[in-house]
Amino acid sequence: MAEPSTTKYREVKRKASVGERIRIVAAKSTRDLYANGDELTVDDADRWGDGQAVTVNSFNHAICHEEYVVLVAEPLQPKRLTVGDYAKVIANTRDHNYKIGSVVKITKDDRDRQPYRAENADGSVGNWLAEKDLVPATEAEFNAQKSQTERAKAIGEFADGGYAQIIDANSSNSSVTGGIDGKYVKVTVEPPTGYRALRLKDEKGKHVAYCNADALRKITKEEYEEATKPKTKFSVGDTVKLSVPEGKDARFGWGNVKNGDIGKVAEVTTAKVVVDFPGQDRWNADPSELALLTAEEAKWAAIGRKVNEFKRGDVVQIIANTNGSINKVGSYGEVTEGPKLTGSYRVETGAGGKGNLTRPTEMRLIIPAEQRFDTQKEAA
Repeated sequence: MAEPSTTKYREVKRKASVGERIRIVAAKSTRDLYANGDELTVDDADRWGDGQAVTVNSFNHAICHEEYVVLVAEPLQPKRLTVGDYAKVIANTRDHNYKIGSVVKITKDDRDRQPYRAENADGSVGNWLAEKDLVPATEAEFNAQKSQTERAKAIGEFADGGYAQIIDANSSNSSVTGGIDGKYVKVTVEPPTGYRALRLKDEKGKHVAYCNADALRKITKEEYEEATKPKTKFSVGDTVKLSVPEGKDARFGWGNVKNGDIGKVAEVTTAKVVVDFPGQDRWNADPSELALLTAEEAKWAAIGRKVNEFKRGDVVQIIANTNGSINKVGSYGEVTEGPKLTGSYRVETGAGGKGNLTRPTEMRLIIPAEQRFDTQKEAA
């Protein structure tokens, strides 16, 4: 860090005035009040009336002019900035790309007309700076700006709150680990001391999670309201699951349909929904006894699983890679382990080792383990 300007003194042999600083260089009759090398401040320049002496620090004793020299202050020039120092950008004399007023850390010093390159608070490095573009700053100022930069990034587009869809609940910037990707939420900004910068609530005002902006996709209020409006009816062709509350019997219907079975809506009336369950007669269901499934949920439910519930032995395709896995996007492989505590699965694609951990959202199911004919392994 650059040192602040200090003051040095030069010795001048002359009579001192009130308030000036002197240094004893030839002490005589001192009465043990002062000694050579002492630096004192003049209280009275001519207390004795003969113009031959001064008194200092209320001594009742004269100090002759020949005993001292006057110390004249000379300001020192600030230490030249160099690598490792912190500085504030105050000008742009040679077309650099740093923001005026920003605090930076110098990383290179070539000692030419534009000697400095520096690191911004966000970790980026700009082009070259001239000496006159900078003044000394402190590490504390740099760290304060770094905190502001990190918080601004964490808040992202949500400085005024808003609405969003969760796109990466497994992110290290989220306080939850999966299960709510795709959920629509209201966003508010948390105080700077919070665990994360943003707080999420559902359409009922219930707390969902804390996160940073990179776990979200910003949407409009209209998108949010459309996505969260209550489902008032079913449509023909919808995929539904029979979901009767535990301990209760279905209001209508008979036969071998079991709670949790999945079917297609065949007819809708004001009082009931007629559902075709595979291998069963049509079932007359009360709308409250049915859960509407998305196309993705229906696909997974058809094999008896929740969305992105993989098993050992599944054949999958890698569709994304955000954590540096050796498994390349587009490659195929087999799930060999999982899910781990992080919610990820180990996938062997032939890229090496025993495979790398892959998030459920970064792979697509190609063949479920239960439908493979090339292996006798049982699904985990």
